[in-house]
Amino acid sequence: VGWACFRSELVAWQGSSRKFFDSSDGVKRSFCNQCGTSLSYQSAGDTLDLPIATLDNPEAIRPEREVYLSHRISWNAHDEEIRGYQKFKSDEQNT
Repeated sequence: VGWACFRSELVAWQGSSRKFFDSSDGVKRSFCNQCGTSLSYQSAGDTLDLPIATLDNPEAIRPEREVYLSHRISWNAHDEEIRGYQKFKSDEQNT
């Protein structure tokens, strides 16, 4: 699943069917209370992560980096034009 990260104040929600769940210490997730679709992930800070497929125009989002390459499924090739990281640390060496 591709995710896009935004500053929280830049996200405008439509509708009112979101429910929230404190999934672990300092992590809040939201989902649609009608169908159960995951809508957001937020940990400490002002960043809100959204599944790209839930956006009105997901084609408008071009990936800048890919993380967790170490967990990649073998048939899902990495795009060499995008910076890749084995983990979620931005200071890791590009792979």
